Amino acid sequence: YLINSGAHYAAGEYNKAAKALIDAKKLAENNVEKEMQAKINISSIHLLNHLGMDIVAEEYYSRTLAITDNLKDEKTTYYLKGGKELISAYKNLEKDNPREALENFKKADSLFEEIHSPILKTETTVAIFEVYPKTTDIASAESYFEMILQNREGNSTNNIVQMIAYSQLGKLQFQKKEYSASLASYENALEIAERLDNKFYKAKIL
Repeated sequence: YLINSGAHYAAGEYNKAAKALIDAKKLAENNVEKEMQAKINISSIHLLNHLGMDIVAEEYYSRTLAITDNLKDEKTTYYLKGGKELISAYKNLEKDNPREALENFKKADSLFEEIHSPILKTETTVAIFEVYPKTTDIASAESYFEMILQNREGNSTNNIVQMIAYSQLGKLQFQKKEYSASLASYENALEIAERLDNKFYKAKIL
């Protein structure tokens, strides 16, 4: 179910991704796997916020704290810390505090990298990319995404991250009236979106 959720997320099918997470959550609860419950509940935070269900995301996090109260292992602790940063990030976005949200997302990203959680790492990196342009000037943001893409050149292991980076770069280049460069960036993003069959971002780019 977690793999299915990741596949739906990559395809921009957030409702289906959320449903797969709920199915995974039910399975973990039936098997009383508290660490897995923690992983699934924290993984749902991004999706639930995408769907405008931030209150449900907070409730899931509160439940996670309750069910893992007696767990002391490092991995679960990292999930909980990362989840706390995600909740704080989305609250800061609601309050129009993108700089604070960015710092929250970066801390969460670092925690998820430590425990090798690829789905959460990808979702959090995407959140960082979407918030970053709101925290700096256009030229600095453009340089940031150019550097990201240069470092990922030839690396196709995480196409969704590249897709978002190209899309954000295209938007910034358009704002600077660099229309040819913007078109090229959007075409690169669209090519990846079509490869992933990501209907949400295909519509957004077009």
